[in-house]
Amino acid sequence: MQDQGTGSYSRGLGLEATEQAIVLMLMDEESTGVWWRPDVEQEIGDADDVRDALASLQRCGVVHVQGEMVAVSRAALRTSQLLI
Repeated sequence: MQDQGTGSYSRGLGLEATEQAIVLMLMDEESTGVWWRPDVEQEIGDADDVRDALASLQRCGVVHVQGEMVAVSRAALRTSQLLI
């Protein structure tokens, strides 16, 4: 049986929902904006979904991925601040 993670952020609805869950994790007011990939995978529950979502978010400039570290981009953070 596949590990389902803690489900705190996971929606289980495909790539876009996984991307949204990751962005919510990174931008959570209690977050520093930096997570480790294994922690993201644990929260989401599917390493393949996380890999695909992080690659998509990185291509769009929403996150920076450096090795195992995942960080929200300053541009994404500022956009979020402006929209709230």
